[in-house]
Amino acid sequence: MNQWSHRVVILMVLVLIGCSGEKVVSPETLMETDRAFARMAAEEGRVTAFLAFMDEEAVIYPHQGEPVRGMISFKTLNEGSERGDFVFLSEPTFAMIAKSGELGYTLGEYKLVGNEPGNGEILQRGFYCTIWKKQADGFWKFVFDGGNENPLD
Repeated sequence: MNQWSHRVVILMVLVLIGCSGEKVVSPETLMETDRAFARMAAEEGRVTAFLAFMDEEAVIYPHQGEPVRGMISFKTLNEGSERGDFVFLSEPTFAMIAKSGELGYTLGEYKLVGNEPGNGEILQRGFYCTIWKKQADGFWKFVFDGGNENPLD
């Protein structure tokens, strides 16, 4: 092959690579979704945030008790306990998204802070892992959430 043919082949390969359709999705998108969840939980309550960001079939592994399967079970379990005596605060620290752009996970830290006036005491803190699935409308909802408590100092 002459030099011109090599250039054509290289150009064709580059065009094919550019058109391969491989998605590059920034983990920052998922971090921002997790932060939006955290803001809603702090401002409107944990239950409201979980219901807004939860897939219908999500599984939640609570710190104590049996896993909660599905949104209806979560609603039933938390009926009437929107605020309680604590505020749920969380902050993602890491995110990863699959090359397909359809699934991802976040890792982070959470704390439960006393809700009574003048009581900013940390009641519990720990770490969490949330697995997210991109919905047909482009919004991320979680399909799994679990965590572990870190003993207070």
